[in-house]
Amino acid sequence: GRDAPKTPWSKSHTVASHRPRTSVRVTMMNQDRLREQHIQNQERRRTLLLQRQIENERERVNRRRAIEASRRKRDMWRETMREVVRVCDELQREMDEESDEELWARVPPSAGASRAPTGAHPRLSTSSRQSGRLSSHHGSHHGGGGGG
Repeated sequence: GRDAPKTPWSKSHTVASHRPRTSVRVTMMNQDRLREQHIQNQERRRTLLLQRQIENERERVNRRRAIEASRRKRDMWRETMREVVRVCDELQREMDEESDEELWARVPPSAGASRAPTGAHPRLSTSSRQSGRLSSHHGSHHGGGGGG
């Protein structure tokens, strides 16, 4: 309390053992100052919170965009594979309708890789065989009538 304040003022003035009262004006000023600081701190805290929220939201949006992009890529890849399968089925159907001599005259030797298990990379042989067949397909071979 006020009994024995350990301030240098009371030591140099032993008579005035009580600390002089703070005037009302100074008290009010101090209160104002404290209130200002408090408000500023609140605002700073709110600003930091908002910044953090914005940052989190931005990260979330970026993550969602990345996920959607990878999904889109995957779907495109699926479509491509479906297209490949469709073309292969078409080629197979065409092959089934032709005689063997006609067929083997048309298929380049590298296409033997397509008989390999699916672990092997089919793209190379497929594309080369496809282009070979398609170019020759509209050529002289088609007049034969599809039989031996």
